[in-house]
Amino acid sequence: MLFLGRFLYRNLKGYRFLLAIAILVTITQVGSDLVAAFPPKFIPSTITDPGNDPTCTFPFLNGVLKYFDTPVLDPSLRPLQANQPPLQPPPGSCPATLADPNSVLHPIVSQHSVIGVIVFSLIVLVVFGLLSALLVYFELYLANHIAQRLSAQLRRDLFDYLQRLSLDWHDKQKKGDLVQRITGNIADIEKLVTDGLVDLLAGILTLVGIAVAMFVISKEYTWLSLAVAPLLLLIGSSYTISI
Repeated sequence: MLFLGRFLYRNLKGYRFLLAIAILVTITQVGSDLVAAFPPKFIPSTITDPGNDPTCTFPFLNGVLKYFDTPVLDPSLRPLQANQPPLQPPPGSCPATLADPNSVLHPIVSQHSVIGVIVFSLIVLVVFGLLSALLVYFELYLANHIAQRLSAQLRRDLFDYLQRLSLDWHDKQKKGDLVQRITGNIADIEKLVTDGLVDLLAGILTLVGIAVAMFVISKEYTWLSLAVAPLLLLIGSSYTISI
């Protein structure tokens, strides 16, 4: 793996800036996927318990959600008389957690419209879903661009190297093996750069991001769900070695 990393770094000279952009795009795309995963949690939680809105988990959203507490979205907030200010949503207590005794004694009170939370969640889901799709297209475009240029350069360098070798050396080699190295093996490297590296980086970032998000929501369930990870790693490693 280390040899492969050095090989790619040496041969990607001139494309390292594009590679850095592709890595940044992948990080942003994974972040967008993680953000888009929260609205499906916010909506049912808020409907079943109006006090359990996104500010219970992310207090910084309080300043954003207040703009959705409007009679335009929620008719129940319309004032009784035309000259009165809009009504406020009824307050609700955030769910207490056993891990935090203070939340049981002094629960956090949220006060946001259920319909406003639903509209906010749908907007977040659509915006970050579209952003993720756009970034996936961009990262695949960059990966294909880099991989095609790399494979063309490797084929050119390898062909030039073979031409410099003596005829006596060529007489001792299998012609099919040389053709396979020029065509098939370099195509494998191109596929690795196009799909493998992008998928590997996105997979690692997604796993880490989901673990962090789960840890913020519930530490106990996070440790429980990740307890199987070492076993999966051991099984995957054993199959890799056998293959």
